[in-house]
Amino acid sequence: MTERAMAVQRALSRVGERRYSLTGNNCEHFATWCATGIAISQQVIEWLRTLFRIALAVAGTVFTVALAQAVLAE
Repeated sequence: MTERAMAVQRALSRVGERRYSLTGNNCEHFATWCATGIAISQQVIEWLRTLFRIALAVAGTVFTVALAQAVLAE
């Protein structure tokens, strides 16, 4: 079976499915799964990376402020 035929077969196997999820089963997950057999979304991965970077920046800022307050309190 050709890759294209496998992709079409995968897509048809999910006709009528109603399990959409923005982070776990979105249109990019579906398209990638049809083409490769692996459901992955680079958009979701990048979104999570950005969220993690923001969380680290906030944690670093909170730590710096707490440290500065401790030093000034002495």
